[in-house]
Amino acid sequence: MRVSIRRSLPFPKSVVWAEISAIERHSLWMADAERIEFLTTEKVGDKVEFDCLTKIGPFTVRDSMRVINWDEPNSITVVHKGLFKGEGTLSLQHLSPDYCEIHWSEQIAFPPFLLGPIGAQAAKPILERIWKKNLERLETLLKSSS
Repeated sequence: MRVSIRRSLPFPKSVVWAEISAIERHSLWMADAERIEFLTTEKVGDKVEFDCLTKIGPFTVRDSMRVINWDEPNSITVVHKGLFKGEGTLSLQHLSPDYCEIHWSEQIAFPPFLLGPIGAQAAKPILERIWKKNLERLETLLKSSS
């Protein structure tokens, strides 16, 4: 299952990068991310590993991730290594001095006991809604910080 969401943000790319590259702060704007625990001493760059306690409705899962591409100040790609497998990328595109676009793309495979591809397709609209709201929350957080 692939989910792809874009949002134009009224902030310079550098401001948005400063927030999204602070992985430890993702739980401030990702409603489904309850807690982030680093498994490496590094918190930025390739090879950073962390667990994210993720909660969607009544379901809670420990999502183990590793950063596989850190392209400052353009994108961060993680691989999901836990129960749910796949890759996710947050990328930024400069639109003007005061605007940028964030693109959140996830390719996720559901485990067989959650009906694999059928479960993933059923969950897709729910995840899209949550992640769209997360990008709204990111914008609200950035506005409150400026």
